[in-house]
Amino acid sequence: MKPIVCLTPNPALDVSTAVAELVDQHKMRCDPGIEQPGGGGINVARVIHRLGGDAIALYPAGGSYGERLSDLLDAERVPRQSVPITAPTRFSFIVRDRAGRRQYRFVLPGPTISDHEGTQILAQFDRLVSEGTIAVGSGSLPPGLPEDFYGRAARIATRQHARFVLDTSGAALAAALREGVYLVKPSLRELETVAGRALGSAEEAVAFSRELVARHAAEIVVVSLGADGAVLVTERTCRNHPAVQVAVGGTVGAGDSLVGGMLTAVARGWSVEDAFGYGMAAAGATLLAPGTALCDRATTDRLYASLAGSHPLDRQLCDARPKANPEASAETPGGSLES
Repeated sequence: MKPIVCLTPNPALDVSTAVAELVDQHKMRCDPGIEQPGGGGINVARVIHRLGGDAIALYPAGGSYGERLSDLLDAERVPRQSVPITAPTRFSFIVRDRAGRRQYRFVLPGPTISDHEGTQILAQFDRLVSEGTIAVGSGSLPPGLPEDFYGRAARIATRQHARFVLDTSGAALAAALREGVYLVKPSLRELETVAGRALGSAEEAVAFSRELVARHAAEIVVVSLGADGAVLVTERTCRNHPAVQVAVGGTVGAGDSLVGGMLTAVARGWSVEDAFGYGMAAAGATLLAPGTALCDRATTDRLYASLAGSHPLDRQLCDARPKANPEASAETPGGSLES
């Protein structure tokens, strides 16, 4: 089985801590910081590795933060390929307020990546991807990379007869969908950005997801709905899965765990529907883990066993149909995806 290639254009060294209470204008004493490798695709690779799958993390790395991030991946024995850049890799700061039981995430924009460095990242992506590969593009784009960066990666995957999976937002999401992808996992808010309108209900989200599938923008759409779980839409299938009910220890990486769990199962030959359930179990296991920790295989497998069969077809949701759009062409994958 070929490794799943997980591309992260804007990785981060995640530093998390906790304070008794967040109070402005006061010096707050923090718990010792915990360092974790971060960024969408890197978390996806880490989850796949934890669940017994085969993945390689591809990312740009610069400065001491980039070196530390690579060291942390090596400590977890996650296969990796870094592309050197001049500017230092970003770091993110996560603080848990014990009094309010809330988690606050402070995210920096990331390094400015030159055109040459961006070309080198895509060249390495091209070398790692081949026929039959599953490739993931996940996370935000750093300054300097064009909004069609993921679209270019999707084009490479198509040329190589590989399946490209996308988890990003904004203009980068819309641009890649114009190229066409295998699977896309937006949140409801991210899907609204692509639609260019509010999607006031899960039914409307399903209808627009069907529109994306009909236009060949994506073969599979998984829309995360927060506390309402997630929905899966393909040409033949519609499934809704309630949120996994667990005591939440932290929310960082739950969406990445959904993607990682689902792709681990797809790579094993599972049906898309069963893989969706396994991804939801992985997300639940990450929510259950404390702080910024990700899921583990034992908890994921246990949750999946308890949830098996609990993602039924919801006729009300799945009868939702895309609204007629006279300006859209069935031969143009983009259609109304222009933002």
